[in-house]
Amino acid sequence: MTAVALGFTLLLGGCTTIIATGTKLYVEGELTTDYYYPFDRAWSACNRTVTAMKGTAVAAHRGISEGSIEAVIDTHKVQIVLTYKALNVTTIGVRVGLLGDEASSQYIHDRISDDLPPL
Repeated sequence: MTAVALGFTLLLGGCTTIIATGTKLYVEGELTTDYYYPFDRAWSACNRTVTAMKGTAVAAHRGISEGSIEAVIDTHKVQIVLTYKALNVTTIGVRVGLLGDEASSQYIHDRISDDLPPL
């Protein structure tokens, strides 16, 4: 199994960066985290975060179990993708810029978390 994982990593040739810490996963420029809130509450928190960060050129698209918000925040293109995972669990992915910026993505995740009430 280890050989398969190593072979897969070599095959990608460094094209993919994966950093996993707890429930956070940073893959190809997108930082993804599970939030233990219903989809509606997570969606509202993301929208409020973009508004509070003075996002411009905002384009939001929402379906029943997934949605996305694209905006420009401080001259950087930001994409937030929400996916219903289970009852009271929503996965949120944040990408800042074309190639991604982990620190900026983490900052936006922190702002989203601050907007959600404590469990």
